[in-house]
This record gives sequence, structure tokens and C-alpha cells, in this order.
Amino acid sequence: MTPVLRRRGVADDGGVTLIELIMYVGLAAVVLGLMTALFTTGWQSQAATTESDSLTGRAAVTNETLQSGIRSASWFAVTDDGGTLRARVLIDSGSSECRAWVVTGEGDLLYRTSPAPIDVAPAREASAGEAPAGWVSLVHRESTDGLPVRVTGAFEADARELRYHVTLSSQGSSVPLVGGATSAGGVGGAPC
Repeated sequence: MTPVLRRRGVADDGGVTLIELIMYVGLAAVVLGLMTALFTTGWQSQAATTESDSLTGRAAVTNETLQSGIRSASWFAVTDDGGTLRARVLIDSGSSECRAWVVTGEGDLLYRTSPAPIDVAPAREASAGEAPAGWVSLVHRESTDGLPVRVTGAFEADARELRYHVTLSSQGSSVPLVGGATSAGGVGGAPC
């Protein structure tokens, strides 16, 4: 066997020292921590945006049903507590139908159309997330996209004008729906 000769003053670079290893692991931990923070922030922002977009979409549908219904109404009425709106709406065929919107005490917004007058009692007494037969839930607490939503607000009527202030709120977002509409007929006429 031949002995290995080493030169004096020349270091052996065949490995990594413990100090270097600790520095590399520390640097990797800092980089991974920053990446995790950025990912988490982006994920939370995306979730908040999705929630806000969902509420805005529901508010748009609600606004459209209210606006189109009241503009074409020959009669409408609001209950004293402001939680229920009923209207007789002229439809394309020249006939009319009854429509009703109810903000329940549980935080749902229910809607119904019918050729005959509408009994709103089942809707006002409905439990959270449950729309009675014949009623459509425009906004309900246990939504299909997994976001629990609560509706608060009321309707007000004066002569031929309806005003509404409804807020749709969920975990971290809320969308106010404030508006009004003027009916073709106004308060009076054949009730629904």
C-alpha cells in the first residue's frame, strides 16, 4: 500500500462542516417559512374574494327580482314590520300574478310567485334553510356553496314607491342591497 501524501496548509474539502450544515438548514427554513406565509395569504385572499363574489351575485339576483316585480306591479303592500312584500305583477301575456318576498327571522330571503293570492304565513314561520313548498330561497343560511349567509333588512312602501335596505352577510363579508323602485300602479288595486 502506498501512503497518501498531504500538503501542508491545504484543507480537505471532501465534506460539509457542521456549521455549514446548520446555516443551510436555517436558510432553507427561512425560505420555506416565507413561501408558506405567501401561500397562506394568497389562499385566504382568494377565499375572501370568492365569498364576496358569491354574496354580490345573490344580491344581484335579489335586486333583479325586486326591481322587475315592483316596476311591473299594479299593486303592492309591505307588512308593518317591513319583513314581507307582496305584489300583483303584470306579466307578458297581459294577465297578472302574485309575488311575495319574505325576510324570515332566521335570516333567509324567500320568494314565491302564484296566479292566486299568496299565504305568507308558512314562509314567515319557516325554519332556517328550509323553504316551504312552493317557495324559492333566494338567499338562505345554509347555502349550496358552503357559505352560511344571513339576511337582515326590511321593505318600506310609500304611494307607488318601494324602498328596501337588505344586507347579505357571511363570515367575513357583507353586501348591502339598498334601492327602490316605482310601480306602474302603486299601492291599491286588487291585492295579492
